[in-house]
Amino acid sequence: MNKPLKLTVLAAALAAGCSTVSPVANQRLEEARASYQRAAADPLVQRHAQPELQRAANALAEAGRAAKDGSSELVEQNAYIADRSARTALSTAQGRQAQLDLVAAHEERSRRLLQAERARAEQAEKARQEAEARATQLADAKAKQDRETAAAEELAAALAP
Repeated sequence: MNKPLKLTVLAAALAAGCSTVSPVANQRLEEARASYQRAAADPLVQRHAQPELQRAANALAEAGRAAKDGSSELVEQNAYIADRSARTALSTAQGRQAQLDLVAAHEERSRRLLQAERARAEQAEKARQEAEARATQLADAKAKQDRETAAAEELAAALAP
């Protein structure tokens, strides 16, 4: 082989060797991509964990650049960061949704307690009004009875010799 051709083949071999990463790094990169896709597809993450998801996207992009550069170590490091950031986004989103659900449950409980208290107050007011009406009826009946008793006594006194 002539010398220029040998140098070209050697340069191509070195370039090919530099642009490939280890199978472990490729596996970690694929796992990180899968974790990111799961997180990105989750509506809770979209609503509650955008910064965490963005960190995962940034680390995944860095891992992709490192893979093109052939740096297995950087691919693995950034893939790990991307995977952990995506998982953190999922956990964060679930935690934030749980907090919102808890607040909503407390608000619902407070609303129901207030509603029950209002119902009890309305019942007490109705009972008070009924008692007041009954007391008025009894007072009127007593007054009528007293008038009738007085009239009967007057009549008896008038008829008495």
